[in-house]
Amino acid sequence: MPKNSIDDQIQERINCFVDELSGLMRNAALEAVQQALGGDGGSSRALASKRISVRPGKRPKKPGQRVRRTNADLEADKAALAAYVTANPGQRLEEIADGLAISSKDLKRPALLLLGERALRKEGERRGTRYFSNDRGNSRAGTRKKESKAGKARKKSSRKRA
Repeated sequence: MPKNSIDDQIQERINCFVDELSGLMRNAALEAVQQALGGDGGSSRALASKRISVRPGKRPKKPGQRVRRTNADLEADKAALAAYVTANPGQRLEEIADGLAISSKDLKRPALLLLGERALRKEGERRGTRYFSNDRGNSRAGTRKKESKAGKARKKSSRKRA
């Protein structure tokens, strides 16, 4: 008879588990329906686990919408990038992102803006691109290379032929 007793206990525990599991599934389905209908019902624990943490100044991401950075965020990223590149010239964007603890995706736009302002310059292409601080300032005035004597001589000889 001891085998019968163990089988009965196992069956009883399985039934308890199935009952508890079906109750949980029923509650989850009710919460999902209430949330879909815009109701405030549901347990606070389930709703708290679905909250989205967001940086100050940003809205939660809705499906199909992008969260855009504010101008202040972009300016802060630009300033941090410019300061880092001045202190650590010749690094790739991935290395700069690691140093600033920002994703490289978030640094692409500030880098493009600083290149457009001529505050940064770059050497290389694609993943081999290295960034340097542009010591010459933001203006293009006075940035022409001086012409060598050989270049001047070639210009003179081409003028004589013409």
